[in-house]
Amino acid sequence: MLHFLRFLVLRFVLVLFFFVINYIIYISYIEHITNIFYYLKFYYYKKEQIELFSTFLLALIPAFFIPISLSKPSGLIVMFLYIFVYCPSLIIGLISSRNSFFDDFSYFFILFFCMCLIILVARWPSNYQIEIPIKYTHLSFNVYSNILLTLNILIMIYLSTQYNIGSIKELLVFDVYGTREIARVSSESFINGYLIRLCGNVLGPLLFILGLARRNLLHSIIGVFTIFLIFTFDGTKSTVFNLVLTFIIYKFASRIYFLLGFTFLISFILVFSYFYDLRNDTLISSFLIRRTFAVPGLLTKLYHDFFTE
Repeated sequence: MLHFLRFLVLRFVLVLFFFVINYIIYISYIEHITNIFYYLKFYYYKKEQIELFSTFLLALIPAFFIPISLSKPSGLIVMFLYIFVYCPSLIIGLISSRNSFFDDFSYFFILFFCMCLIILVARWPSNYQIEIPIKYTHLSFNVYSNILLTLNILIMIYLSTQYNIGSIKELLVFDVYGTREIARVSSESFINGYLIRLCGNVLGPLLFILGLARRNLLHSIIGVFTIFLIFTFDGTKSTVFNLVLTFIIYKFASRIYFLLGFTFLISFILVFSYFYDLRNDTLISSFLIRRTFAVPGLLTKLYHDFFTE
């Protein structure tokens, strides 16, 4: 009985955090983002109370089934999809469109159905283990990590001949828009963009974490160096953020209440940014809420309208 009550309290707290996240996205979009970035198609159309209630209801129903503790990696994926894709797509998709909730009901139902399906797959019992036949499974873990290391170094040497390394000033103050423009015009091959994403989002963070897990300082140093070098190539700040996010997940994901703490952190940051913008300016809303939540939500709705016309 005590265990069940504890579960109900934790579930209630988790849903409450999700409600705070959704409401801050909604109110920040109305009061801050649309006033400044109207020219970027961040429109606002006032909706009826029943439409807002129906949208928030669809946003919160999956929250009752999202895992509280992280028992499988898929739980983390579900959390990210829910917070950064599903909820913004519902809320921003409603208030940025001329159509009512009931006119676009198919859009909201498809999002809801897909989110529920993803949660169902993530919570499905792991009674079966998929074995992938690999011929050389007897090779040591160090051999595979060294293959990744060699591949990363070869790609970085090639990219160094294709891009100019940005200045230290740009690296420190994140004045990177000039670097991005140079990267767009200087790249002669379409494959360079894919290689940059491969090294910055996959190989670099992977080598960094492998080095921490295996206590191999060389792998970690090369992983960090890869990420910052990729940043100087194309000026994508999310590349540096990948390093921080990867370290947080590696360090704290095994904790029993990691997902609950992560949701609380997102809620706290959003609430702080909203009240900060009320007393000062809209700097945080501009760079945090707009880019992290409003842009994915708006693009999802725009893509839906484009491909359904």
